[in-house]
Amino acid sequence: MAKGNNSKNNKIGFWGAIRDVSIASMNKGQFPLFIVAALIALMMFKMPAEDVSKLMFTLVGMYKSTHAVGWTLGIISSLGWFLGTKRLRRIHSAEVRRIAEEKKILQKQLLAKTKLGTSNS
Repeated sequence: MAKGNNSKNNKIGFWGAIRDVSIASMNKGQFPLFIVAALIALMMFKMPAEDVSKLMFTLVGMYKSTHAVGWTLGIISSLGWFLGTKRLRRIHSAEVRRIAEEKKILQKQLLAKTKLGTSNS
């Protein structure tokens, strides 16, 4: 009989969730953003409640008045995506050409090993 999972093993606590999120961010290359977000959350957690309220209102006010930041970040990220995609296409095309050339060489070698019969045999 197969062993079933105990209900104790299925419980995920706060630190287990933090561990899982940090591992996922490492796998996706987003760990620096995770660290920055964790530091900001820690600083806000340590602040008095009145200061957090003031900070939130200030951040919302800055968001309203600095809409150009969003456009700039959007353009930069689109440009980065375009250049990255262009680079990946170049790498992919070179790999496809290399594989095609290797396939052609192997097919010639295989064809040279096999004897072709004539139609008069």
